[in-house]
Amino acid sequence: MRSPGTFDPTKLVAVFENVDGTLVSMARDQLAGGGIESFIFDEYTSSIGGIGRRSIIPIRLMVYAQDAARARECLKDLDFPI
Repeated sequence: MRSPGTFDPTKLVAVFENVDGTLVSMARDQLAGGGIESFIFDEYTSSIGGIGRRSIIPIRLMVYAQDAARARECLKDLDFPI
């Protein structure tokens, strides 16, 4: 983990996107278990962009660019479509 106050959104990349917030949360927990800091983007935008109860705007799970390869490898254990 980085020290407080070092968050820089310009250095983040998406490693997982899905319209199902539960899957995104599970992916975030998987990364946390591997010691990878992650951030959820578009969680609330997704809820207003849907048709009926189905969202059309994906929720993005973001990590720092230098952690992206390790994060993608960690997410393979979940067997989610990445």
